[in-house]
Amino acid sequence: MVLGVLAGDPGLSRDLARGVDFHVRRAAAFSGLPYREIDEGVRRGVPRYVQLRRTAKLFSFQRLYGAGVALLHRTTGIPVKDLVASIREEAVAYPGIARFHHITRAVALRAKNPGLPTGHIVELPTGLRVNFKTHDVVLNLPAVKNYPIQAYGAELTQMMLGRLFRHFMANNFYQNRAFLTNFVHDSVWMDCHLDVLEECVRDTRRILGDLANYVPDRFPGVRIEIPLKVTAACGMDMASMENIPDDDYSAVYAQKRKSPEEVGALEMPLTPGLELPQEGIMV
Repeated sequence: MVLGVLAGDPGLSRDLARGVDFHVRRAAAFSGLPYREIDEGVRRGVPRYVQLRRTAKLFSFQRLYGAGVALLHRTTGIPVKDLVASIREEAVAYPGIARFHHITRAVALRAKNPGLPTGHIVELPTGLRVNFKTHDVVLNLPAVKNYPIQAYGAELTQMMLGRLFRHFMANNFYQNRAFLTNFVHDSVWMDCHLDVLEECVRDTRRILGDLANYVPDRFPGVRIEIPLKVTAACGMDMASMENIPDDDYSAVYAQKRKSPEEVGALEMPLTPGLELPQEGIMV
């Protein structure tokens, strides 16, 4: 999604907006199987299709960050001819990606770069600066592809997490019944009580999903034309998370927290006067 925002490629933006699963798309290219067949197989949990998508996902991330054919072949096991064909096909389908990489390098190597003599600065749409070492710009091209995506993604994430945290603060953490606990890669983790679950998830999805409106409003001239789709998974613990389709929480409400004996937990003495928290839920 971040690459799509930065590259501004119409085809890539269109496929992202349509919800195309790029890992499935690449798996279809490698295997010769139809996209729909793999997609439906993955949704049903068929091992063959799940493994195809997993291999394609490894390719996707390594390619995104600049890995070459030799490394991709070693790590994925995909035949070289299939890798070359897939890379060429994507270059034709999404020419804006290569153009963005070329512009990034050209900006870094421009005359009188303000980062000289120790570095080469590239400015991103919000004003965030990425500073490359000379070695990275000249010899280590994966860095040219990787750093802007990581940096801009982190910038956008911090903005939206800040909004979410302020919302929780303003609402007294839903009367101290919902708490933000962690942020991992592309996921926000929270712990909340069942009685505020739906409200908490609904507010979180609304706030995070407003990225395309919020950022241009704060940074005039910045364009984000790809809607951010926010999904939710909930469960009584991390081992029993369930995706929430169409705001249907019935699978979560049907869960029952296991007893200490079922999970092999140790009995621990309670501190006198300590009140145990009521049952909550991981989101």
